[in-house]
Amino acid sequence: MSEHKIQKILVIAFLMVFLIIITGCSVETDNVFVEDEVEIVSIDEYIEPETPSFDNEIEIIDEPYIYEPVIQPQTTDDMFEPMDAVVLADGMFEPMDVVVFAHYMIYPNIPEHVRFHPFGELHEDEEKASFVIFIKEGYQVEQEFNLLRVTSADDTHQSRTPIWMEITQVSNITVEEKSEQIIENLGRNRRLNSFLPPMENFPFASIWLVQGDISIAFREMIYIRDNMYGGVFVVTISEPGHHTANLRNTLKTLDIITESKSLLLDNNTNSVVTIQDLFDPKFAIIYIEGTPEMIRYYPFGEIVEPNTEGMASYVIFIDDFYQVEQQDNQLRAILSFNMGNLPEISMEITQVANTTVEEMERAIKYMFDFSYYYIPADEYFPFVRLMPMFDDGLEWDSVGTVIYIKDNAHGGVFVITTLATSGHGIRFRSSLRTLEIIEA
Repeated sequence: MSEHKIQKILVIAFLMVFLIIITGCSVETDNVFVEDEVEIVSIDEYIEPETPSFDNEIEIIDEPYIYEPVIQPQTTDDMFEPMDAVVLADGMFEPMDVVVFAHYMIYPNIPEHVRFHPFGELHEDEEKASFVIFIKEGYQVEQEFNLLRVTSADDTHQSRTPIWMEITQVSNITVEEKSEQIIENLGRNRRLNSFLPPMENFPFASIWLVQGDISIAFREMIYIRDNMYGGVFVVTISEPGHHTANLRNTLKTLDIITESKSLLLDNNTNSVVTIQDLFDPKFAIIYIEGTPEMIRYYPFGEIVEPNTEGMASYVIFIDDFYQVEQQDNQLRAILSFNMGNLPEISMEITQVANTTVEEMERAIKYMFDFSYYYIPADEYFPFVRLMPMFDDGLEWDSVGTVIYIKDNAHGGVFVITTLATSGHGIRFRSSLRTLEIIEA
């Protein structure tokens, strides 16, 4: 084969291979994906694309958007402010200490007020009551549906008996039925210690239980009260020693929340203004034989005509343990229940015009023939006290007479006479601490 033919064959072969390669790169097959070419640019060269306009598609609203917050359920904290109960500590001392050493006694550092915070539940159903209860500072409160649990904030010792109080409600049962149910189902290890029915000033049935041996008995107190919705409150308190009085006192603050009532002054069509129009009930803590007792006080008193010579308008708060009778220039508080064969328990308040405290003292001395203890007024208790001592002696149930005298700042004096055993004497004296003159 000549050299010319060989060159011709090589050229033809090269052309055929070239055509095959070109044809293969331009053909798309089912199993080949060809990506679009992406242009890569530097940061300096990048230009943000224009935002497309939607003016023809979206209606523009000129009014500002108003944010509507989510409404949270109302709680007792929203409805009630903390409450300060005044502390009246006369009863921390023994009666003879007060009589003999009152003028020389150094009073301990006792707070003037104790703060209580509101807790409770707001129910919308018709079987449970909405209620508020005020808990003293120093206790912590845990709540869940139909359960409020109070524990002592300083109860950190593991070996101590737990300190707690639980409040719950039970539907479709009466106080009597629930009391019987608890007593009938005590079991072998729990025994009934005592039972007291509800009273006017403490509307709870009281069941005291004992568990264990007498020498190491654990006490439990259960209190039951009508909730006004066909059911009852059931309050259980562990035996907490000195906390007993504090936890029981909180029960006296429990109020059932009913529909809102209009203020008396707003709807009062009577032109005569009363003490109850001007003052709300309040709580105080008094000490009876050293034990703190929560007292609900109600306002009473008298509003005299302006410029009445020697007479003052005044308010005094009286323990709900007593009922009050009033007439012109006389307020009389007596027990709201029968004490059996005991002598009368009472406190009587009058005013004597155009006289001084000293003149009234001399008049009382000549009026009665008895020896007496005399205690002058001081900054802690601004009443002169005359305490008669009769010949019949003092027994545990003896009723003592005390006459209190106080300037009424209007040219006259208050004269208060109390007939009381020691516990009632402390209650009356605590009420006298709340007496205030009302200035026009």
